[in-house]
Amino acid sequence: MRTLNEITRQLKTVSDFIASNYGMEGLELTERIRGLNGYHAFMPELMADAEYHLSEKIAEITGGIDFTDKSNNATRVNLIISSNTLTEKRLVRLAERTNATLTHQLDAIRSQLSYLKSLND
Repeated sequence: MRTLNEITRQLKTVSDFIASNYGMEGLELTERIRGLNGYHAFMPELMADAEYHLSEKIAEITGGIDFTDKSNNATRVNLIISSNTLTEKRLVRLAERTNATLTHQLDAIRSQLSYLKSLND
């Protein structure tokens, strides 16, 4: 299980790779696909770890709430949870968006590679 700091660092590494420049030659595109596939392979586990930390934090928060107290209605409880899970929610969203960006970039590069191949046929 990755810590929140490890998740943050790994998402930054993937994000930096996604944002890096790459060439338009066939070999460069193929290498780029290999790199993206490597990151794409561990994203589900990274996302699951981020979601685990969010669920764990919610359980921790709700464990300390007295639900027999009528002032602790659903709206108040949701506000308490929402305000105390900002970091975990951010990492879950960032992991989901990073995974989607990886998928889109892979699709785009495959299209570019197919186009280059069609020029050579």
